[in-house]
Amino acid sequence: MDISKMILSKVKRLAWIADNDGVLPSGLVDNVFLDAYESMSIKKENNQLFVELVFEEQVDDERITTKMIYTYSLNKKLLRIEEVGNMGNIIEWDRDIIINELIEDIMDYIEVHYSRNEQIDFFNSLPKDISQLIIKRFEVA
Repeated sequence: MDISKMILSKVKRLAWIADNDGVLPSGLVDNVFLDAYESMSIKKENNQLFVELVFEEQVDDERITTKMIYTYSLNKKLLRIEEVGNMGNIIEWDRDIIINELIEDIMDYIEVHYSRNEQIDFFNSLPKDISQLIIKRFEVA
């Protein structure tokens, strides 16, 4: 894949993640009606909403209880999904980690393959919210 297509692919994914809120808590409620699900709880703490779903699943000859924790911002954006089970805590998905990885990849590609003027043109060609997101994260690094 050529470099500009690879960069464009990363920018599109970044834009999609930044603009997409993810599954809403109300979308998780229906899961409680399924047989495997045991409970659901919601709490608001430190300007975040935490939705916990507990379910059982059969793995080999063993019934395993798993807790999924969905963390939301108060503007209803899904921030993180964690699984808590026999293997400990596993981060299944994290908006900030994905955004930071995509930005690092984009910056690595353009710094190596684009001249300074091409980099400026590249940033100017992006939607303003995406270019600001990249620039803001890059300045922090």
